[in-house]
Amino acid sequence: MVSGRWRSQYDGRTVRRASRVAVDRRVPLREAWRSGARRWNRATRRAFANDTGYAETVVVVTKQAQRAKHGRDVTRWRPRHATCAYTARYVAVKYRWRLGVDPGERRLIGRVLARCPSSATSVSRPARAWVRPLPNQRSRVPRPGGRPRSSNTGVPAGTKLTGHDGDLAVTQ
Repeated sequence: MVSGRWRSQYDGRTVRRASRVAVDRRVPLREAWRSGARRWNRATRRAFANDTGYAETVVVVTKQAQRAKHGRDVTRWRPRHATCAYTARYVAVKYRWRLGVDPGERRLIGRVLARCPSSATSVSRPARAWVRPLPNQRSRVPRPGGRPRSSNTGVPAGTKLTGHDGDLAVTQ
C-alpha cells in the first residue's frame, strides 16, 4: 500500500496515509490454529494467511484498531462500529475455511446475531477454500476438543446460512 484512501471496517475511520493502516485477518492466525488449521499442510496455512479469494478474510483497518484487537477472537474483541457485520463476516470466514467453532464462540455469536437486523448480517457467500490436511490426517477437520460437530460447516449449530444471488444471510 503506497497511497490512496482507506475506510477501516473496524472503526469506520477514513485514512489517507498508508502509514496509518494495517492489514488484519478477521479470524486471527492463533484462533485459526486452535480451530483446526493445525491439521492443515503448510500450503493451506499460507493460503489462509494471505487469502485474497474472499474479501472478508484479510481487511484493511487503522493501526489503532488493529492494536486494539491484538489478535483476539470474536469472544474477546468486537468493534464498536458495525459489530453485527463484523460477527457475520467472522462466521463467513470460518465457514470458508471449514474452521471449528468452540462453545464460547457459539454462545456469543448466537447472542450477537440475535440482536442484529438481517440487513447487517448479509455478507457475500464465500466459496469454500480447498483445505488440505497433513499427510495421514483425516480430510475432515474436527472441532477443537475432538468432539464431532453437528455439521461440517464450521459455524454454530442452529445458525442458518441462506442466500441467493451470491449473498449469505447469517441468522440464528
